[in-house]
Amino acid sequence: MNQFIEHCAAIEKELSKKYGDFALFAIFARTDIENNWDVVVSAKWMNSEREALDIVAKALTDTLKKDEMLKIARIVYLPQKELFVTLINKLFTVQHNPVRIENCELGGLQIKEGYIVSSVQVKSNKLTVNHVKAC
Repeated sequence: MNQFIEHCAAIEKELSKKYGDFALFAIFARTDIENNWDVVVSAKWMNSEREALDIVAKALTDTLKKDEMLKIARIVYLPQKELFVTLINKLFTVQHNPVRIENCELGGLQIKEGYIVSSVQVKSNKLTVNHVKAC
């Protein structure tokens, strides 16, 4: 695992201590832009998309080096009940310990490479297996 991913994982851990657990904190490589990543977040304590983006963006800019910040294409906030979040929660249970995934499709999203840093399942998620293709 590279230093950029380790730094993002450390940020997730610090934010979890300060605000509470994430339902999802993941980093996915962009398929359309080389060496750029999306940071995807979801948490019960996030009251709005604006709040989520402000908190995560501040933590990233305060912690990451300039060259690491340039790797982030965007920060994506998803509500906990979003299909993609519930799907990841069903497939992965992990906290503060990045799990690498590659060359798979999750909920219609093609993933070249990604790291699930934290994924904590919210109760009463109902999913079917047909949302996952070879991870």
